[in-house]
Amino acid sequence: PLARSVEDLALITKIISGPDDAEWDLAPVPWLDPPEKPLRECRFAWSTDFGGLPVTRGFDTPNSVIFRFDPMPQDLLQRVLKDSRITPGKRWFSFEVASTSDLRDALWWLNQAYERAR
Repeated sequence: PLARSVEDLALITKIISGPDDAEWDLAPVPWLDPPEKPLRECRFAWSTDFGGLPVTRGFDTPNSVIFRFDPMPQDLLQRVLKDSRITPGKRWFSFEVASTSDLRDALWWLNQAYERAR
């Protein structure tokens, strides 16, 4: 769930956890609050350069997914060029997700990039 604050997220998670009248077939798993941890024991990281990744259009819009092919597989090149949701680059491509139905295609492209990078 999305929330405005950590406190709101904790509240809504407690409310929606477990079975209710709409989803009675869920397992009755009790909600357990995480143990308190002093701030000095927490580790935080900050990056202004995304770990060396090129900053592209995909990082500028909240509805973009980026993926990389190096080199671009010829069997996918025509498919990339025909898809108006994809902005091609030299190696990095940005897929603009405008609806929930686009998400399946975006995940397909991410999977292709992952499989070909192995």
